[in-house]
Amino acid sequence: MPPMALLYLVLTCGVNKVSTNVGLSHVSTIYLPFMYTDSKPTFDIRQDAAAQSSYDAARGVVYTVGYSGVLHVIDVTNVNNLNIIHKLEFHDFYKLMATDVQVCGSYVAVTLQHKEILDNGTLRIYTAYNRMRENMNLLREETIGVFPTQLVFTKDCTILLTANEGRLTKSMLTHTPYHDAEGTISIIKFSTGDLGYGPATVKTLDFKRFNARSAEYVSKGVRFLYNGLEQTDLQSTFSQDMEPEYITINAAETKAYVCLQENNAVAMVDIATESIDEIHPLGYKDWSQYKLDASDVDGVRMYGYEVYGMYQPDNIKYFTWDDKEFIVSANEGDGKAYRVDSHGLTWSETIRGQVFSKESLIDDSVSEDLKRDLRDPKKLGNLVFSFKDGEVKDSATNKFSRFYTYGGRSFSIWDAQDLSLVFDSGSDVEEKHSERFPNIFNSHIESETHTPTTDMDTRSDDKGPEPETVEVVPIDERLYFFIGNERTSTIMIYSMGKGSTVPVFESIYRSGLTNSTWRDLYENREIGDIDLEDMLYIPYDQSPNCKPLLLVIGSVSGTMSLYEVTGLPEPTNPKCLTVTKEPPLTTKSTVTTEFTTPRSAFTSTTTATMTTTKTAQGTPSITDRIEVSSSNSPQQAVIIAVSLITAVVVVAIIGALLGFLYFRNRGDIRNMAALNKGVSSSSPFDNRTYMEFQNESASDIRKP
Repeated sequence: MPPMALLYLVLTCGVNKVSTNVGLSHVSTIYLPFMYTDSKPTFDIRQDAAAQSSYDAARGVVYTVGYSGVLHVIDVTNVNNLNIIHKLEFHDFYKLMATDVQVCGSYVAVTLQHKEILDNGTLRIYTAYNRMRENMNLLREETIGVFPTQLVFTKDCTILLTANEGRLTKSMLTHTPYHDAEGTISIIKFSTGDLGYGPATVKTLDFKRFNARSAEYVSKGVRFLYNGLEQTDLQSTFSQDMEPEYITINAAETKAYVCLQENNAVAMVDIATESIDEIHPLGYKDWSQYKLDASDVDGVRMYGYEVYGMYQPDNIKYFTWDDKEFIVSANEGDGKAYRVDSHGLTWSETIRGQVFSKESLIDDSVSEDLKRDLRDPKKLGNLVFSFKDGEVKDSATNKFSRFYTYGGRSFSIWDAQDLSLVFDSGSDVEEKHSERFPNIFNSHIESETHTPTTDMDTRSDDKGPEPETVEVVPIDERLYFFIGNERTSTIMIYSMGKGSTVPVFESIYRSGLTNSTWRDLYENREIGDIDLEDMLYIPYDQSPNCKPLLLVIGSVSGTMSLYEVTGLPEPTNPKCLTVTKEPPLTTKSTVTTEFTTPRSAFTSTTTATMTTTKTAQGTPSITDRIEVSSSNSPQQAVIIAVSLITAVVVVAIIGALLGFLYFRNRGDIRNMAALNKGVSSSSPFDNRTYMEFQNESASDIRKP
């Protein structure tokens, strides 16, 4: 044996073999309907059938929601055959948007927003899907801030936070066509671990206390974009301009980090005191130090320019590494535009590079090279910039000396203490696409009659690939980052080892074909997951097939897919998940379901003890055992029999007493009946299905 080969064997002895690169392998995909007519599903592309998801390992299901307003429960116990086993329609078609869903223990939380009434958002808590009864019960409904975009639980399910973006729209409460809602964070605290029982407190935090210091925060880099329309008396404040997008919580669950995407900042929230402590600007990316493709008419051409990028992350995640705290961000970018129908006015903060030159908005201090690039459609001429940033201070001419574009086209790592930048992937996202997927570089669905390849380069002049979502997974001595790019519909994997804060590239993956039109690819179920909106890593011990999986949601394709993550270190003694009809309950649990309307309330109580079985290894199996206070010993049987006899005797005595009282007071009862003539005492829910009640409950929300 050659000496070098012998040395390699010695060095690698006892080490888990890991493939050179961690990658993805497609397992299965399910296409989701965006609406139902007489219980018949309707499918189509670009209909918001799915946007967010949550995995319920104990029950072997995934919950998905989309802006079309339908919650689907998908059975994933057989990863090769995904099936919809339950649905909730929250409204008449497209009136009530479901914006996020999360499962925590035995409960499922859903955030909702009515499309036509943006005076508040709604949080609903349901029981988790019950396989035996094939249902989900509505437990409670709470009012939260306007346009909730995301929700997150603490690990014990007793605290829930929502990021409420707030949007400019009409108000039904104030009857005004112009309503710029406050951006807020709602904190819901449940008095017990049973989310359906006991009181809950809801506190919605706004940014009003920062209004007096708005100039200070703007000078630091927090963007204040929209303060009203100059042509009207309509005004907006700094706090109204803040737009919370996403929340992540630290390990101690004492602090929440809230991404303010359009404002290019992150707010820190103290969960215990229920207060916003600070707003941290994220700064700017100097594109002269990196390269980007800024033109949609030149193919793949990447250059460095004297312009700046605003990171503007959509999705952020907290993680710890080497005993330090960090935040990772997917730097999508986003501009702001409003339409005020009452005045027939449209406001937008965006401007193309050529317009600076055509309207003589470039300051004399700008270099000749940059002036030339801003005029050239093959360079910066078509690129979208902001006219709210870069204006020369104290200039009577309102000219611009610096130019800011949207998004970092990257992912970044930030110090969780002060939000200082630790790492940015620079040009790597676009460069890896140009190397591995040049035929769909910076693409998106420009037209359903186009093919993915003909739409190549169509997003270069906007925000490029738009990194949308990120998942962070620590395994052994390495940390893995999964980056989902919205426009190119690709997933990139990076990793880093102990002692490092510089991730290295592992692989890039894209599902779906590219040789037919977008429409044909969808109809043939070959489109893949388009516009990645959500991703979730499922580890070995939580996986239905004992393999590490990545759950992916494609919002434009309306799909949910499972991918096996290949090349990861394998556990020495893998413990595989066993899914049961119902997950185990450590103690007897009482579930109270309340349906409340202005007319009446209905309450039902059930008590059950459920058990499950687990296997140490092998393929997960479904077991059907459910015990309701079961007993096997003779002594316990005698006790139960005596208890039943005693209960019968007690019921008989109570019945006799009630009968005596009835006949004694029959005359009084007749008199009361006469007073209430025409009023029915029957429950309004007696002859209605659960789904019918759900639709009525949704319609109640629409009332001003």
